[in-house]
Amino acid sequence: AWLSRCAAADARAAQADAALAGWRQAQAERAAPRAGQVFDVVHRPGEVVAAGAPVVSLLPDGALKVLFFVPEPQLPRATMGATVQLGCDGCAAGLHARIRWVSPQAEYTPPVLYGTGSRAKLVYRIEAEPQAGATLRPGQPVDVRFSAAEGRT
Repeated sequence: AWLSRCAAADARAAQADAALAGWRQAQAERAAPRAGQVFDVVHRPGEVVAAGAPVVSLLPDGALKVLFFVPEPQLPRATMGATVQLGCDGCAAGLHARIRWVSPQAEYTPPVLYGTGSRAKLVYRIEAEPQAGATLRPGQPVDVRFSAAEGRT
């Protein structure tokens, strides 16, 4: 009887050790709150990371946006919900994006925008959401055009 109680106590201790090990592992792992892709790795395996510090930067599915600038004369074509055509090197033809935000204020042309011909000094920032199935990457340069009826950017 004494031996069986010792064996039962050892079994409970082993179960408690296993539960503690599982809890510790669960505390060391984190799941992303939403599905997405890894955009940047901040820390690599083996590095010391402060508590609460990010390890990777995630871009959630559906969070990718196309950012472009339109000169003031073409601003009337850039309406909320309008569809623009996208083009890029190596992309499939027929990509589109829907305008989801138009800046209410003009700003000076960013120095990183270069193009043929003259550029207007004041432009409006516009954000558009690529339609489903677009295989764009963050930071990828794209050509944006309004439909033929609306003109071009």
